[in-house]
Amino acid sequence: MSHVDKTLNTESIPVAGLDRDSAIALVAAAGEIALVVDSLGVIRDVSTNDGADSVGQDSAGWIGRPWVDTVTTESRGKIEALIRDVAASGVSRRRQVNHVTAAGPDLPIAYTAVRLSGAAGGLVAVGRDMRAIASLQQRLVETQQTLERDYWRLRHVETRYRLLFQVSSEAILVVEASNRRTRKYRVGTVG
Repeated sequence: MSHVDKTLNTESIPVAGLDRDSAIALVAAAGEIALVVDSLGVIRDVSTNDGADSVGQDSAGWIGRPWVDTVTTESRGKIEALIRDVAASGVSRRRQVNHVTAAGPDLPIAYTAVRLSGAAGGLVAVGRDMRAIASLQQRLVETQQTLERDYWRLRHVETRYRLLFQVSSEAILVVEASNRRTRKYRVGTVG
């Protein structure tokens, strides 16, 4: 029985040495979203934390679908690598993937997965919502691009002034408009 709720289905995680309620609380505390994925790569259960309501809205339709079908084309390889890591060592390294959303931008989530014990196999993937970090990264890129544009504009202006001073045979005086100070002065050669 699968569901989208604030907690995972207690039947979906077999845990040895740890009672189910403790295991579920541990998984819920580790990230904003948790997925239970079966051995075929199909999402069987989804859980979101209280602060991740928008993640929960999009994830409601993921149950019963292959995990790779819920992400962008660029992220499919990352999901496949994550599943391979879990199959090989029992634990994956963290990977950031982008989930396709119904409306709006992609949903960046950084997942770490752990193999489930038991006959059913599968894994639990715990994810962190990376939208805030992605937004900061985007602002950093935009700021860097603005600085580069300003730098090249300044270089262009300097080149024009330098060329003007080199080819001019007349006296040139450049006055700063804001405070009426002289910025450049050159006396041309009288021929």
